[in-house]
Amino acid sequence: ARPSFQTPPPGRTAPSPTLPGILGGPALRFATIIGGALSSVAILNAAIGCTGRELFAIANRGLLPFSGTLSTRNRDGTPAAAVIAQALLSLPFLFLPFEFLINADGVLTSLTLVLELAAYVHSRSDRAPPPQVHGDSGSYPVRPLSRGH
Repeated sequence: ARPSFQTPPPGRTAPSPTLPGILGGPALRFATIIGGALSSVAILNAAIGCTGRELFAIANRGLLPFSGTLSTRNRDGTPAAAVIAQALLSLPFLFLPFEFLINADGVLTSLTLVLELAAYVHSRSDRAPPPQVHGDSGSYPVRPLSRGH
């Protein structure tokens, strides 16, 4: 079998790449598929672990309407309510077109970077509140630079 590098006609998707199978035989193709599957599971695990904890940290500071519920932990110390809420909040995105999700991800990532930069600049200004450590939520604000003291 020879690989085809032509663009598929409209309405059809490109076939899965078979180059590892051609170059290295079935063993390399199998190893590539297993590596891709393990990488996908690792990314999903990281996303589940991080997004629920982000929601927990925001709720722990009292910045959400249901902060009392979302900032609780189960007996193992896991913020289960925040993880479940994050899963339910992301569920509707399964029904949106993939192209929209890619475009929205780019816009929201850019917006996040702008907001982080604005928060960093504000934390260095004279109008910033005094720094506090919120140990239980895991957030540590940037301390302002010394003003010649």
